[in-house]
Amino acid sequence: MNQSAQPGARPATPGVATAEAPHQQQGRAAMVSKALADAWATASRLGLRRGSLALIRPALMALAAPPVLCAIALLAAQGVAIHWLLASLTLVASLLALAGVSALTSARRSLTAEHDEEDKWSPLRPAAPTHADKQAPQVDAETAAQRSFALRLGLALLALAALCALPIVLTGTIAAALTGALAIVVLALYGVDVVRQRSAPLDEILTPLALGPGLVSLTIVAQGQRMNLKDWLVAVALGAMAFAVIEGRRLREVRTMEATGAENARGQRSLATLLGPRAATLLIAVALLASYSLAMGIAALQNGWPGALLALISLPTALIGLSGLLLSHFTPARRAAARQLTWAYLWFGLALTVGLALTLLAQNIINAITLALGS
Repeated sequence: MNQSAQPGARPATPGVATAEAPHQQQGRAAMVSKALADAWATASRLGLRRGSLALIRPALMALAAPPVLCAIALLAAQGVAIHWLLASLTLVASLLALAGVSALTSARRSLTAEHDEEDKWSPLRPAAPTHADKQAPQVDAETAAQRSFALRLGLALLALAALCALPIVLTGTIAAALTGALAIVVLALYGVDVVRQRSAPLDEILTPLALGPGLVSLTIVAQGQRMNLKDWLVAVALGAMAFAVIEGRRLREVRTMEATGAENARGQRSLATLLGPRAATLLIAVALLASYSLAMGIAALQNGWPGALLALISLPTALIGLSGLLLSHFTPARRAAARQLTWAYLWFGLALTVGLALTLLAQNIINAITLALGS
Protein backbone atom coordinates (compact mmCIF):
# COMPACT_ATOMS: atom_id res chain seq x y z
CA MET A 1 0.00 0.00 0.00
CA ASN A 2 1.24 3.47 -0.82
CA GLN A 3 2.44 5.32 2.28
CA SER A 4 0.77 8.53 1.17
CA ALA A 5 -2.56 6.80 1.45
CA GLN A 6 -2.04 5.69 5.07
CA PRO A 7 -3.74 7.63 7.86
CA GLY A 8 -1.52 10.24 9.50
CA ALA A 9 0.93 10.27 6.60
CA ARG A 10 2.21 13.74 5.65
CA PRO A 11 1.56 14.82 2.11
CA ALA A 12 4.60 15.26 -0.09
CA THR A 13 5.62 18.92 -0.32
CA PRO A 14 8.47 19.10 -2.81
CA GLY A 15 8.11 22.86 -3.07
CA VAL A 16 8.83 23.37 0.62
CA ALA A 17 11.92 21.10 0.50
CA THR A 18 13.18 22.95 -2.52
CA ALA A 19 12.66 26.26 -0.78
CA GLU A 20 14.51 25.12 2.38
CA ALA A 21 17.73 24.14 0.53
CA PRO A 22 18.86 27.72 -0.24
CA HIS A 23 18.18 28.73 3.36
CA GLN A 24 20.33 25.86 4.62
CA GLN A 25 23.16 26.81 2.27
CA GLN A 26 22.93 30.44 3.39
CA GLY A 27 23.04 29.32 7.02
CA ARG A 28 26.14 27.24 6.41
CA ALA A 29 27.82 30.10 4.55
CA ALA A 30 27.02 32.43 7.45
CA MET A 31 28.52 29.95 9.91
CA VAL A 32 31.69 29.64 7.83
CA SER A 33 31.96 33.41 7.52
CA LYS A 34 31.49 33.86 11.26
CA ALA A 35 34.13 31.20 11.96
CA LEU A 36 36.59 32.89 9.61
CA ALA A 37 35.85 36.29 11.15
CA ASP A 38 36.40 34.91 14.65
CA ALA A 39 39.66 33.22 13.56
CA TRP A 40 40.88 36.46 11.99
CA ALA A 41 39.98 38.45 15.09
CA THR A 42 41.81 35.96 17.29
CA ALA A 43 44.81 36.02 14.96
CA SER A 44 44.83 39.81 15.08
CA ARG A 45 44.78 39.77 18.88
CA LEU A 46 47.62 37.27 19.00
CA GLY A 47 49.68 39.28 16.55
CA LEU A 48 49.52 37.06 13.46
CA ARG A 49 48.65 40.00 11.24
CA ARG A 50 51.04 42.56 12.65
CA GLY A 51 53.39 41.04 15.18
CA SER A 52 54.44 37.65 13.88
CA LEU A 53 56.88 39.07 11.33
CA ALA A 54 58.47 41.25 14.00
CA LEU A 55 58.74 38.29 16.38
CA ILE A 56 60.88 36.19 14.03
CA ARG A 57 63.02 39.23 13.08
CA PRO A 58 63.73 38.48 9.39
CA ALA A 59 67.03 40.39 9.42
CA LEU A 60 68.45 38.03 12.05
CA MET A 61 66.72 35.03 10.53
CA ALA A 62 68.61 35.67 7.28
CA LEU A 63 71.96 35.25 9.06
CA ALA A 64 71.72 31.50 8.46
CA ALA A 65 71.57 31.87 4.67
CA PRO A 66 75.15 33.02 3.79
CA PRO A 67 76.99 29.99 5.30
CA VAL A 68 74.73 27.47 3.58
CA LEU A 69 74.80 29.29 0.24
CA CYS A 70 78.58 29.68 0.37
CA ALA A 71 78.99 25.97 1.16
CA ILE A 72 76.80 25.06 -1.83
CA ALA A 73 78.87 27.37 -4.06
CA LEU A 74 82.06 25.75 -2.75
CA LEU A 75 80.77 22.29 -3.61
CA ALA A 76 79.74 23.41 -7.07
CA ALA A 77 83.12 25.07 -7.68
CA GLN A 78 84.86 21.81 -6.76
CA GLY A 79 82.73 19.85 -9.23
CA VAL A 80 80.75 17.94 -6.60
CA ALA A 81 77.35 16.60 -7.62
CA ILE A 82 74.99 18.38 -5.20
CA HIS A 83 72.04 16.63 -3.61
CA TRP A 84 69.68 19.57 -3.90
CA LEU A 85 66.99 18.20 -1.60
CA LEU A 86 69.46 17.88 1.28
CA ALA A 87 70.92 21.30 0.50
CA SER A 88 67.44 22.86 0.51
CA LEU A 89 66.52 21.13 3.77
CA THR A 90 69.73 22.40 5.37
CA LEU A 91 68.90 25.96 4.37
CA VAL A 92 65.25 25.72 5.47
CA ALA A 93 66.12 24.06 8.79
CA SER A 94 68.69 26.76 9.55
CA LEU A 95 66.28 29.59 8.74
CA LEU A 96 63.50 28.03 10.81
CA ALA A 97 65.83 27.47 13.75
CA LEU A 98 66.90 31.13 13.80
CA ALA A 99 63.29 32.25 13.42
CA GLY A 100 62.28 30.07 16.38
CA VAL A 101 65.14 31.42 18.46
CA SER A 102 64.07 34.99 17.65
CA ALA A 103 60.48 34.26 18.70
CA LEU A 104 61.60 32.68 22.00
CA THR A 105 63.90 35.65 22.62
CA SER A 106 61.00 38.05 22.00
CA ALA A 107 58.86 36.15 24.50
CA ARG A 108 61.63 36.22 27.09
CA ARG A 109 62.26 39.94 26.58
CA SER A 110 58.57 40.76 27.01
CA LEU A 111 58.56 38.86 30.29
CA THR A 112 61.73 40.62 31.46
CA ALA A 113 60.29 44.01 30.50
CA GLU A 114 57.13 43.22 32.47
CA HIS A 115 59.15 42.30 35.56
CA ASP A 116 61.23 45.46 35.22
CA GLU A 117 58.05 47.51 35.00
CA GLU A 118 56.69 45.85 38.13
CA ASP A 119 59.92 46.56 40.02
CA LYS A 120 59.63 50.28 39.41
CA TRP A 121 58.31 52.34 42.32
CA SER A 122 57.16 55.91 42.41
CA PRO A 123 56.30 57.99 45.47
CA LEU A 124 53.45 59.60 43.55
CA ARG A 125 50.43 57.37 44.08
CA PRO A 126 47.05 58.69 42.91
CA ALA A 127 44.24 58.50 45.42
CA ALA A 128 41.75 57.10 42.91
CA PRO A 129 42.35 54.81 39.94
CA THR A 130 42.73 56.69 36.71
CA HIS A 131 41.47 55.70 33.28
CA ALA A 132 44.89 54.23 32.45
CA ASP A 133 44.73 52.10 35.61
CA LYS A 134 41.36 50.75 34.55
CA GLN A 135 42.83 49.76 31.21
CA ALA A 136 45.84 48.04 32.81
CA PRO A 137 44.23 44.57 33.09
CA GLN A 138 43.34 44.68 29.41
CA VAL A 139 46.90 45.70 28.48
CA ASP A 140 48.31 42.95 30.68
CA ALA A 141 46.03 40.42 29.03
CA GLU A 142 47.14 41.51 25.57
CA THR A 143 50.80 41.35 26.63
CA ALA A 144 50.30 37.88 28.07
CA ALA A 145 48.59 36.78 24.86
CA GLN A 146 51.45 38.16 22.77
CA ARG A 147 54.01 36.42 24.97
CA SER A 148 52.10 33.13 24.83
CA PHE A 149 51.85 33.37 21.06
CA ALA A 150 55.57 34.15 20.73
CA LEU A 151 56.39 31.12 22.89
CA ARG A 152 54.15 28.80 20.88
CA LEU A 153 55.47 30.21 17.59
CA GLY A 154 59.09 29.71 18.66
CA LEU A 155 58.51 26.12 19.74
CA ALA A 156 56.58 25.34 16.54
CA LEU A 157 59.37 26.76 14.37
CA LEU A 158 62.02 24.79 16.25
CA ALA A 159 59.94 21.62 15.82
CA LEU A 160 59.70 22.27 12.06
CA ALA A 161 63.46 22.88 11.95
CA ALA A 162 64.05 19.54 13.67
CA LEU A 163 61.73 17.83 11.20
CA CYS A 164 63.60 19.33 8.25
CA ALA A 165 66.94 18.32 9.80
CA LEU A 166 65.91 14.67 10.21
CA PRO A 167 67.01 13.60 6.66
CA ILE A 168 70.35 15.34 7.29
CA VAL A 169 70.86 13.36 10.49
CA LEU A 170 70.27 10.12 8.59
CA THR A 171 73.08 10.83 6.08
CA GLY A 172 75.86 9.78 8.45
CA THR A 173 77.40 9.84 11.88
CA ILE A 174 79.35 13.07 11.40
CA ALA A 175 76.30 14.91 10.09
CA ALA A 176 74.24 13.62 13.02
CA ALA A 177 76.91 14.74 15.51
CA LEU A 178 77.12 18.22 13.95
CA THR A 179 73.34 18.58 13.91
CA GLY A 180 73.14 17.51 17.54
CA ALA A 181 75.89 19.92 18.55
CA LEU A 182 74.19 22.83 16.79
CA ALA A 183 70.86 21.91 18.39
CA ILE A 184 72.46 21.82 21.85
CA VAL A 185 74.06 25.23 21.30
CA VAL A 186 70.75 26.74 20.17
CA LEU A 187 68.69 25.26 23.00
CA ALA A 188 71.28 25.91 25.71
CA LEU A 189 72.05 29.50 24.76
CA TYR A 190 68.62 30.69 23.71
CA GLY A 191 66.14 28.24 25.20
CA VAL A 192 67.32 28.05 28.83
CA ASP A 193 67.93 31.37 30.55
CA VAL A 194 69.98 29.88 33.38
CA VAL A 195 72.50 28.30 31.00
CA ARG A 196 72.72 31.41 28.87
CA GLN A 197 73.33 33.70 31.83
CA ARG A 198 75.93 31.45 33.41
CA SER A 199 77.75 30.83 30.13
CA ALA A 200 77.90 34.51 29.14
CA PRO A 201 79.94 35.84 27.41
CA LEU A 202 80.73 32.42 25.95
CA ASP A 203 77.58 32.68 23.81
CA GLU A 204 79.22 35.51 21.85
CA ILE A 205 81.87 33.02 20.73
CA LEU A 206 79.77 29.89 20.31
CA THR A 207 77.12 31.59 18.16
CA PRO A 208 79.59 32.77 15.46
CA LEU A 209 81.17 29.30 15.50
CA ALA A 210 77.74 27.78 14.90
CA LEU A 211 76.86 30.25 12.14
CA GLY A 212 80.19 30.09 10.32
CA PRO A 213 82.14 26.81 10.64
CA GLY A 214 79.11 24.96 12.01
CA LEU A 215 76.67 25.53 9.14
CA VAL A 216 79.35 25.42 6.43
CA SER A 217 80.70 22.08 7.65
CA LEU A 218 77.19 20.67 8.16
CA THR A 219 76.19 21.56 4.59
CA ILE A 220 79.36 20.02 3.15
CA VAL A 221 79.33 16.89 5.32
CA ALA A 222 75.65 16.27 4.53
CA GLN A 223 76.69 16.03 0.88
CA GLY A 224 79.15 13.25 1.73
CA GLN A 225 82.26 15.45 1.42
CA ARG A 226 85.06 16.51 3.74
CA MET A 227 86.23 20.00 4.60
CA ASN A 228 89.40 21.15 2.84
CA LEU A 229 91.53 24.26 3.26
CA LYS A 230 89.39 26.53 1.11
CA ASP A 231 86.24 25.40 2.87
CA TRP A 232 87.75 26.24 6.24
CA LEU A 233 88.87 29.66 5.03
CA VAL A 234 85.33 30.50 3.91
CA ALA A 235 83.87 29.12 7.14
CA VAL A 236 86.22 31.12 9.36
CA ALA A 237 85.63 34.29 7.32
CA LEU A 238 81.87 33.97 7.79
CA GLY A 239 82.32 33.19 11.47
CA ALA A 240 84.43 36.31 11.96
CA MET A 241 81.78 38.41 10.23
CA ALA A 242 79.09 36.88 12.44
CA PHE A 243 81.18 37.69 15.51
CA ALA A 244 81.38 41.33 14.39
CA VAL A 245 77.59 41.45 14.02
CA ILE A 246 76.91 39.95 17.46
CA GLU A 247 79.54 42.03 19.22
CA GLY A 248 78.21 45.15 17.49
CA ARG A 249 74.78 44.52 18.95
CA ARG A 250 76.26 43.99 22.42
CA LEU A 251 78.32 47.16 22.11
CA ARG A 252 75.22 49.09 21.08
CA GLU A 253 73.42 47.92 24.23
CA VAL A 254 76.35 48.84 26.48
CA ARG A 255 76.72 52.32 25.00
CA THR A 256 72.97 52.87 25.31
CA MET A 257 73.09 51.95 29.00
CA GLU A 258 76.04 54.28 29.50
CA ALA A 259 74.19 57.13 27.78
CA THR A 260 71.03 56.65 29.87
CA GLY A 261 72.90 55.98 33.10
CA ALA A 262 71.22 52.59 33.49
CA GLU A 263 72.92 49.66 35.14
CA ASN A 264 73.52 46.34 33.46
CA ALA A 265 70.12 44.65 33.65
CA ARG A 266 69.97 41.60 35.93
CA GLY A 267 73.75 41.18 35.98
CA GLN A 268 74.08 40.21 32.32
CA ARG A 269 77.66 39.86 31.16
CA SER A 270 79.16 40.46 27.74
CA LEU A 271 82.58 41.06 26.27
CA ALA A 272 81.71 44.73 25.92
CA THR A 273 80.99 45.05 29.65
CA LEU A 274 83.99 42.97 30.73
CA LEU A 275 86.56 44.48 28.36
CA GLY A 276 85.05 47.90 27.87
CA PRO A 277 83.62 49.61 24.77
CA ARG A 278 87.03 50.50 23.30
CA ALA A 279 88.31 46.92 23.49
CA ALA A 280 85.01 45.62 22.09
CA THR A 281 85.28 48.04 19.17
CA LEU A 282 88.84 46.84 18.57
CA LEU A 283 87.59 43.22 18.54
CA ILE A 284 85.00 44.13 15.91
CA ALA A 285 87.65 45.81 13.79
CA VAL A 286 89.95 42.77 14.07
CA ALA A 287 87.09 40.43 13.13
CA LEU A 288 86.24 42.49 10.05
CA LEU A 289 89.91 42.65 9.04
CA ALA A 290 90.20 38.88 9.38
CA SER A 291 87.10 38.30 7.25
CA TYR A 292 88.23 40.44 4.34
CA SER A 293 91.82 39.18 4.59
CA LEU A 294 90.58 35.60 4.31
CA ALA A 295 88.44 36.53 1.31
CA MET A 296 91.51 37.95 -0.42
CA GLY A 297 93.49 34.88 0.61
CA ILE A 298 90.94 32.60 -1.06
CA ALA A 299 91.43 34.57 -4.28
CA ALA A 300 95.24 34.62 -3.99
CA LEU A 301 95.77 30.91 -3.32
CA GLN A 302 97.24 28.71 -6.00
CA ASN A 303 94.28 27.38 -7.96
CA GLY A 304 92.21 29.82 -5.95
CA TRP A 305 88.95 31.54 -6.86
CA PRO A 306 89.42 35.18 -7.92
CA GLY A 307 85.68 35.73 -7.71
CA ALA A 308 86.00 35.77 -3.91
CA LEU A 309 87.23 39.36 -4.23
CA LEU A 310 83.63 40.31 -4.96
CA ALA A 311 83.06 40.10 -1.19
CA LEU A 312 84.97 43.39 -0.86
CA ILE A 313 81.90 45.29 -2.07
CA SER A 314 80.51 44.94 1.47
CA LEU A 315 83.54 46.69 2.99
CA PRO A 316 82.09 50.24 2.86
CA THR A 317 78.96 49.10 4.69
CA ALA A 318 81.08 47.40 7.35
CA LEU A 319 83.22 50.52 7.82
CA ILE A 320 80.12 52.70 8.18
CA GLY A 321 78.77 50.40 10.87
CA LEU A 322 82.08 50.25 12.73
CA SER A 323 82.59 54.03 12.67
CA GLY A 324 78.99 54.57 13.78
CA LEU A 325 79.43 52.39 16.84
CA LEU A 326 82.71 54.11 17.65
CA LEU A 327 81.70 57.75 17.21
CA SER A 328 77.92 57.97 17.57
CA HIS A 329 76.50 59.46 20.76
CA PHE A 330 72.79 58.94 19.99
CA THR A 331 70.87 55.70 20.47
CA PRO A 332 69.15 55.72 17.02
CA ALA A 333 72.53 56.25 15.35
CA ARG A 334 74.05 53.32 17.24
CA ARG A 335 71.11 51.11 16.27
CA ALA A 336 71.56 52.08 12.64
CA ALA A 337 75.29 51.31 12.90
CA ALA A 338 74.57 47.83 14.31
CA ARG A 339 72.14 47.23 11.45
CA GLN A 340 74.87 48.24 9.00
CA LEU A 341 77.09 45.46 10.37
CA THR A 342 74.24 43.00 9.85
CA TRP A 343 73.83 44.16 6.27
CA ALA A 344 77.59 43.94 5.75
CA TYR A 345 77.52 40.30 6.86
CA LEU A 346 74.64 39.49 4.51
CA TRP A 347 76.27 41.30 1.58
CA PHE A 348 79.60 39.62 2.35
CA GLY A 349 78.06 36.13 2.22
CA LEU A 350 75.95 36.86 -0.86
CA ALA A 351 78.84 38.46 -2.75
CA LEU A 352 81.15 35.60 -1.82
CA THR A 353 78.59 33.09 -3.09
CA VAL A 354 78.14 34.97 -6.36
CA GLY A 355 81.91 35.35 -6.74
CA LEU A 356 82.48 31.62 -6.36
CA ALA A 357 79.73 30.93 -8.88
CA LEU A 358 81.24 33.42 -11.34
CA THR A 359 84.63 31.76 -10.94
CA LEU A 360 83.09 28.39 -11.80
CA LEU A 361 81.30 29.93 -14.79
CA ALA A 362 84.52 31.55 -16.03
CA GLN A 363 86.41 28.26 -15.70
CA ASN A 364 83.75 26.43 -17.70
CA ILE A 365 83.85 29.08 -20.42
CA ILE A 366 87.65 28.92 -20.60
CA ASN A 367 87.58 25.12 -20.76
CA ALA A 368 84.99 25.22 -23.52
CA ILE A 369 87.04 27.69 -25.54
CA THR A 370 90.18 25.61 -25.01
CA LEU A 371 88.45 22.45 -26.19
CA ALA A 372 87.02 24.27 -29.20
CA LEU A 373 90.42 25.63 -30.23
CA GLY A 374 92.11 22.28 -29.62
CA SER A 375 89.66 20.40 -31.79
